[in-house]
This record gives sequence, C-alpha cells and structure tokens, in this order.
Amino acid sequence: MICLKGKLEKVRIIEQCSERCSLGYVNFNDKNETEVIVSDSIKYLDKDILARFNNYTKHGNILPLGNFISSQVPKDFESFYSDEFILLGKWKLEWNIPDNNNFYLPLSHVNNYYEPGKMGSALFFKNNGDNNLVYQLFPNSYDELDNSQDIEFLIHEHLPSPESHPRVILCDSQDYIKIIKKDIRNLELEPVEMEPLTTKSFLSHRRY
Repeated sequence: MICLKGKLEKVRIIEQCSERCSLGYVNFNDKNETEVIVSDSIKYLDKDILARFNNYTKHGNILPLGNFISSQVPKDFESFYSDEFILLGKWKLEWNIPDNNNFYLPLSHVNNYYEPGKMGSALFFKNNGDNNLVYQLFPNSYDELDNSQDIEFLIHEHLPSPESHPRVILCDSQDYIKIIKKDIRNLELEPVEMEPLTTKSFLSHRRY
C-alpha cells in the first residue's frame, strides 16, 4: 500500500459506505491502485475528486482516510506531498458567528464549511477598507496578527507544520484569493482552492 499521509490525491469515488463517507481509489485502474475512504464525498459517486489524506491514522482504521477538498480536478493532475501545497477557501460573511457586532471565527466553526482534516491553526485574510486584516485561527479562539508581515513569514510562523496538520488560508473575497494564490506560487508552492461542504444535513451538529 502506498503511503498517503498528508498528500493531496485524485480519488475515484466508487460507493457510499456510511452517512458521510465513500469508498474510492487512488490510482484508479492502475497497478498501484489503492482503496481509500473519503469523508463528505457521497454526492460524487463514479467521479474524480481531490482529497487530502490525514497525517495520522485513527486507531482501528484499516484503509487510508481522506477528506474531500474539491470536485475540480485539473487535467493531468499529479499528487502533492504535504509540504508542496497550501489549501485556500473563501469565507462568506454570513457564516460568521456574531459576537457583540464583531465576527468570531474559531476553527470549530470553520469545520462546519471546510473539512481538510484536523487543523492546528489557520490564517484568515479580511479586507477592511484601506487596511487588510490578518488573523490566526485556533480551535476555540483567534489572534489578530501584524498585517505588515509578508505571506512567506505568515506561512512559516503561523501555520502548522505540514507534517502534522493541513496548511489552510481563508479569505473573505475571491479577489483576495487570487492575490494570495499568486503570492503562494511565487514561493514555489501550489495553491489549491477548497469547496465548501454540501452535505448540509449534519452541519448543525458537527464538532471539531
């Protein structure tokens, strides 16, 4: 069995195996074909998706466990190791948690909309008129960062090691995502945009 820990892979989804998860294959119809489980993927049966595989193995899991990232698979896609890519997502203002007229955005709330795997922390870029604000998000809190720091410093100092957790950046607009994508490519990393989860029936009771 090939080692998938932390990697971003193309997966052919084959059949639903639980309320949230599906069976699929990495390297579908290839001699190195590997059976996997992917969460939040049941609407993509018989289709290819991108999935990020956990850096850790939960006790009792026999098959590698991946998380749905996107249904948009680039032509001639090749897999990425954990240190070769950054995950991006658009954060919609209506998803914010009200907190005395200010936003409140812990990772436990982010996981209701994106689920790339257990995140130790993430970055959130917010356009605030003339000033762009940067926040570091934690499971149940967040910190505002110095917005004069460049993207390379922010990635290395304020995102977790890719050997332990996915590296995730959220932006409050698509225009901002385009800017961050360019900055990430300048670092010789691959920006990969996540799709929001669509299985809404369980969103209200999800937990980080």
